[in-house]
Amino acid sequence: PKNTADEITGTKWIMPEEFVELLVRLGHLKFSSTVRGLKQLIKQHLKPYAMQAEMDDFFSLLQLERFVLTFQSLEKYLKDIYMSYARLDGQTRQEGVDMCGKEFAQIWTDAKLIDNRFTQTVVNQIFIHIQEDADEIMMYAEFKHALVMVAVYFMPAPFIPLNIRFRKFMTDILLP
Repeated sequence: PKNTADEITGTKWIMPEEFVELLVRLGHLKFSSTVRGLKQLIKQHLKPYAMQAEMDDFFSLLQLERFVLTFQSLEKYLKDIYMSYARLDGQTRQEGVDMCGKEFAQIWTDAKLIDNRFTQTVVNQIFIHIQEDADEIMMYAEFKHALVMVAVYFMPAPFIPLNIRFRKFMTDILLP
């Protein structure tokens, strides 16, 4: 595995472990204590704002040209995965092939990515949160968005652009 953000992206970005170190240092500077300071920083300054990002903002990011190009470059693989798993139960709707939660979960089981951190519960939450309506199926566009959410889960480095993290997740983790 590559060790520096420069090796991963070709540009200078902060790595996840550097981001954690930054948070520890900020907590210490602000609250004069390393452990208590980090806890206070998270409680007072990060947690209250962490969940304020709207799904609309997330979907807006996915409409940017750099993301559209990333999706296009991986389209064959994305469609192959979707079609392979969406057909597992043999059911389709009038509008075409769709994916249920069980089929979505099977992707991660087959890829051997389910573990103590990325659990079935997390997979189910992603499936539920990506739904544009209240149905229990995932269409292809929602599937692509769900893959981006999974990529964020596996690569939470906030200073590396989302499209780069998504491509890296697809090429290095899901499709190797």
